[in-house]
Formats: sequence, C-alpha cells, structure tokens
Amino acid sequence: WTQALIDGPQSIGFDNSFITSEGIQRHPYSFFRDGYLTADVSDAVWWEKKSYTNTAFGESIVKFQGEGDPAWDSTKYNQILVNETEAFLDKYLAKGSTDPF
Repeated sequence: WTQALIDGPQSIGFDNSFITSEGIQRHPYSFFRDGYLTADVSDAVWWEKKSYTNTAFGESIVKFQGEGDPAWDSTKYNQILVNETEAFLDKYLAKGSTDPF
C-alpha cells in the first residue's frame, strides 16, 4: 500500500493523475493520486462481496471482496472524478499557462 502503482500513469509521463486500478468493482477499493493510494494502510478495511445500502447516493455493490478505503462508496465514484477534474483544471487555468497539460 505504500509503494507506487506499477505501470500507472506516471510510467508513461503523466505528472498528475487520479485513478482507480480496476474501476469501481475490484480491489483495492481506493483511489490512486499520482501513483499512490489515497487511503492509509492502517485505515484499510476488508470489503465483503455484498450490497451496501447505507450510502447517501443509493446502493454500493462490491462484487469482489478485498481491501480498500473505509470510506469507499461506488455510488460517489463519478462525482468524485468530476470534482477532481474540475479542481485540476481550475489549478491549471490559474497558472495562466498556454502549454498543454
């Protein structure tokens, strides 16, 4: 959990990234920021294969058991990516750079 993602975006030249390694239905149930997991290994939990209906946005389904962030909620996945993309673009535009990403 503390080592960089092998063959991640940094391996092909990206300075910044915010991804999951297997989408929303495979472990680790956590995001990677710039090649490193965002969840702390000491906080990791074991997610059982089941439906979690106590989420604010609907039903979060874990199809494969495995470790992950205790705050994982697949129903929030798209909105999290939209928020991260918006923050990245705002930061980029604030620099006033004319270079591509």
